Amino acid sequence: LQYSGSPFVAYKCCEVSTRRYKSRQTAREVWNRWQTNQGLQSVPTGGPQGLGAQKIGYDIDGVLCHFKRGMLEEARKMGYGQKVPDHPMEWDEYGPEWGEGILDEVWDRVGDNHTWWARLNPYDDAHIFTDVECYITSRSVPSQLTEQWLVGHGFPKAPVTSVGHGNSKLPVAQQADLDLFVDDKPETVRELNRNGIPALLRDRPHNWDAENLDGYRIRCLSQVQQHA
Repeated sequence: LQYSGSPFVAYKCCEVSTRRYKSRQTAREVWNRWQTNQGLQSVPTGGPQGLGAQKIGYDIDGVLCHFKRGMLEEARKMGYGQKVPDHPMEWDEYGPEWGEGILDEVWDRVGDNHTWWARLNPYDDAHIFTDVECYITSRSVPSQLTEQWLVGHGFPKAPVTSVGHGNSKLPVAQQADLDLFVDDKPETVRELNRNGIPALLRDRPHNWDAENLDGYRIRCLSQVQQHA
């Protein structure tokens, strides 16, 4: 395959290679070559289209599950109602407005609390429109608990892998041979794209300040179909 280095031509090469050779690997190689050249500094507005994605994976918290609402509600129960924001703008630290130590206290209380995780609610806009190859989550609770939560809220049944807080999802995504992954964490989206697995960023307030990812950003899960 030959391409000029432009995102449009790179995507067209992906589209042609997948259609002609029925090879996700060939399409992925072209995508990865373009990613390497671009360094994720300039991305097309349409995101990773034309890849013939058949094996799609999803993150859970921040994509399907309203994890942050659960954390905020728990913080208020603990008496921090005036010290936590309604809409945290940071993924890991929740910003300085939380106050030192508050997030750690909340997490110590709920991190391994199976009942708390089971009672979390999905986002109102969390509707999956594609087949699901797998779910990959940073949760520290048993995957079986998350599987029950997903089925209980009407999401497609698929294997769940819990990598644990702070660990990379890349090895699991590679092992699953995913064509596309959806996450709300900019670092994960960048890491997967750099390593040849196209990934989309689910738009949420806590990732609005992420730079150079507008072409990967989706504002509803129905848009995943446009990239598959």
